[in-house]
Amino acid sequence: MTSRISYTILRGICSRGLCTSAARLGFLPHDLLRSDMLSLSGLVKQKKVLRKKKQEQLAADESNAAYSYGPLNVSVEGYDMVVIEKFAQNIHRLLLQEKVDVREVYALPTEHLAVKQVGQKLTKEVQQMDRVAELPVHARVLQIQGLQSTLAPILLQTIACDIPPGVKLTVNKHTEEDRLKRYKPNKELEAEKLNLSKLLAAR
Repeated sequence: MTSRISYTILRGICSRGLCTSAARLGFLPHDLLRSDMLSLSGLVKQKKVLRKKKQEQLAADESNAAYSYGPLNVSVEGYDMVVIEKFAQNIHRLLLQEKVDVREVYALPTEHLAVKQVGQKLTKEVQQMDRVAELPVHARVLQIQGLQSTLAPILLQTIACDIPPGVKLTVNKHTEEDRLKRYKPNKELEAEKLNLSKLLAAR
């Protein structure tokens, strides 16, 4: 028990940098001095390496934070609602796998695109009538935050390679107009307000 206590005390003396003086006074064997000095030098080197790695990691984190985008809107538009919904889910899953901060996922009101087909003249006396078709345009928006500039081109290229036919993909900066697009205007209410304003102006 006494030898263990004395050995612990001597190792404490070595850790404080008093190994050489203790060996000269005869309290510490030279072979123990050499082994302790080697172990201490190894610990010092290991601490320096760990400190350097920590500083490099902090510098890398700061550089990544400095080159990250603000709020972005990843918009998906198309005529088939099932295809649009499935593609938006795939994008959402990919963003979560890459640990991208997805703030919100929402659907925009359905719009209608009028397509006019001009009738062709079959003969001198027969001509096809013009036809007008309305195509519904469905849209889904994924709002993301803090996308790193090093990850953005790889991520967007991966998404672009999986775009279904007839689907439009856009990535824009989030603005106030994008927020207002979420609300569908009440046309009946706007018409009543217009009639009311006309009545008040006629008085």
